Amino acid sequence: MSDNTPAQQKSTKQGRALDERFYDLTDEERAFFKQQTGIQDDDELKTHILQVQAEAYKVCRLVPSAKLRS
Repeated sequence: MSDNTPAQQKSTKQGRALDERFYDLTDEERAFFKQQTGIQDDDELKTHILQVQAEAYKVCRLVPSAKLRS
C-alpha cells in the first residue's frame, strides 16, 4: 500500500504526480519567495507555490516535443 495521501500527491491525467513531500525551502529561498509574492504566512506560501507548480506542470505537458533551435 502506498504511503502517499491525496494531500501529498496531486495526480495528473498521465499518471505522473506532483508530490509535496519534496517541498523543502531553505531560509534564503523562503525569504525570496515571501519578498516576491508578498505572502508572509509559511502555510499560505507553500499552498501558493504548489498551486503555481501544478499550473506550470500542466503547461509543460502540453508542449513536450517543443525544441529550441540553435
